[in-house]
Amino acid sequence: EDIVADANAKADRIRSESERELAALTNRRDSINAQLTNVREMLATLTGAAVAAAGAPAAEDDSASRGVPAQQSR
Repeated sequence: EDIVADANAKADRIRSESERELAALTNRRDSINAQLTNVREMLATLTGAAVAAAGAPAAEDDSASRGVPAQQSR
């Protein structure tokens, strides 16, 4: 009986630790996703501002660079 009780107690501890770890990892994931959303919004704002400042899109001679946003110097 003691062996079964010890096993049950250990299983309960492991379950509790696993649930705490899962909750912490879920919070971390949510925080990372929120940060990524903020970065995407900032990039969209910067890209929109760069396009508006340029007036019209420049002609692209190199087809390999299509779809890649230009880097801005600071």
